[in-house]
Amino acid sequence: MNKTKILLNVFNTLLFTCITISLIACSCRPPGEITYEDYANAGVIFEGVAVNVIVDKENWSKTITFQVTENIKTDQSTITIETALDGAMCGLNITEGDKWFIWGRKLENGNFGSGICTRSTIIPEDTGAFNMERYEADKKFISELKAKKGKQNFRLADGASASGKIKNGMRCGKWSFYDSNKALVKTCKYKKDVEKSCTEVENSTM
Repeated sequence: MNKTKILLNVFNTLLFTCITISLIACSCRPPGEITYEDYANAGVIFEGVAVNVIVDKENWSKTITFQVTENIKTDQSTITIETALDGAMCGLNITEGDKWFIWGRKLENGNFGSGICTRSTIIPEDTGAFNMERYEADKKFISELKAKKGKQNFRLADGASASGKIKNGMRCGKWSFYDSNKALVKTCKYKKDVEKSCTEVENSTM
């Protein structure tokens, strides 16, 4: 193989590598203004300090144990979060000793998953050197939500809506869900924000 072909092969290999990295790199929009759906769909929300970080390079993941410092949507004192190995795979760059504001989704193994496409954010020691606007807005929204009592109405995505009782920010009792035409889609029963049962409504336009 002559020198020209060797250089061409090297170039093609590098080009393929760059294209592959570009295709698998994490891409998502920064979270927008917080909504009720953001809160309702989160499996867990808390502030905590990372006390143990286990790196699993074989599975391109990290498992982080947090000591919870503020229970927001959980009653646990320690919580395990799973995230991708690095930011290119949408993983959170968490190291031991870091304090974070975590939003997680429930995984099949009982842990919670989170990533840079969620509302999770680090809480630095020097908050004055960091843009904390989204964090402060989220905390304010949650505080106001938890102050609500009794039956509430919430606008959802695509013009849909939901109504039901809320206590300490958690759904309880019977909830009704409507489509954008205000037609009843389903009713669900909740206990401490955990869905116990749902009944679909036939002939829904949704």
